[in-house]
Amino acid sequence: MVVVSAGLRQLFRWGENWVRASSVLMALQGELVNWSCGSAPYDGADSSAVLASRTEELVRSEVGEWAETRRLAPQPPVAGPPASGG
Repeated sequence: MVVVSAGLRQLFRWGENWVRASSVLMALQGELVNWSCGSAPYDGADSSAVLASRTEELVRSEVGEWAETRRLAPQPPVAGPPASGG
């Protein structure tokens, strides 16, 4: 059971994913606070468009990094058909 759970933890990287998701959440919250205060770069008439653009960029960046991490992660072996025992 321990080996299985260790393997699953390594395969899915839950801790690493949680840290990355928390980091993106904090960045998004920071952008929202700056936007609501009217801080630069949100001090112009197009502040909502800037917020949307910066939010999309943060999400796009994280999705790209996540996809690359998944691409480079070791894949579990794929079970083939059972060998004939005859």
